[in-house]
Amino acid sequence: MMATADLTAVTATLMAVVSGGARYLYEGTIGAPVSAVPVWQPTVSAVQGGSKINLVAEATQIVQSKSKQTSLSALAADQTLNEALKIGTQVAQQALMKSGSAIGVSSLVPGAAILSGLMSQRAKQASTTYVWALAGGSSTTTSAGENVPAFEVNYAGLPGVNADQFEPVIVKLSPTPQSNFRLVGATEAATTAEQSTQQDWPIYSSFIEDRVAAEVQKLGAGHALVTPSAAMLPGEYAVAFRPVDKSKKFAGEDVGKNQGEGLLFNYAWSFSAK
Repeated sequence: MMATADLTAVTATLMAVVSGGARYLYEGTIGAPVSAVPVWQPTVSAVQGGSKINLVAEATQIVQSKSKQTSLSALAADQTLNEALKIGTQVAQQALMKSGSAIGVSSLVPGAAILSGLMSQRAKQASTTYVWALAGGSSTTTSAGENVPAFEVNYAGLPGVNADQFEPVIVKLSPTPQSNFRLVGATEAATTAEQSTQQDWPIYSSFIEDRVAAEVQKLGAGHALVTPSAAMLPGEYAVAFRPVDKSKKFAGEDVGKNQGEGLLFNYAWSFSAK
């Protein structure tokens, strides 16, 4: 559990973020104010019949865990990870209650390594497990009646990102009943990986996720249609963007600060299949 002094310090930091109009927390410090939803973001639409339903862009919350599990389902049941997710949520909620702000938890700390320095005691560890998670137990969008939905995506125009190096994918999410999150993916890396300004983190080379087999039809640069190869079983899913070359290296700071290629990797567009 987090010490009372640590909890108070982080709450104060979050309070400052809320009261100051910022939406960005990184390693317990306040960064440059940015909007809850980035000025640029890809668009993802579910194509159902003759109509399109726009999916909501959701910022993943990134936490560190001592767990060394090799599957999302095992991580979802891991008590240490669930405690980390709970603490992050509780601290953010306390800050919001004290400030009286209506800002949601997920918009307060999009794509940031939440409380990682306090929870994992990173200075004493050589490596840790980074986990990407979406707040909430289920999506607000349901693909009822479409067992094989198609998704039109447009991700062209992000500064610092070559759209041809990324592709849309569909992943199955793993709900965490103990903490009310849905896990998107995870990977093991150095505890300071997200601090590097150099492109030296092959973040996707050993990334754990439950990827759904799908066909991607390229419609143009950064514009594609992705369709599951088979009917989808009931569950929680999301459209995400992943590097075509699994060995591609990211600048950890972009991931931690939710910018450039990190922003593209951190966001997900969830939906429920019934």
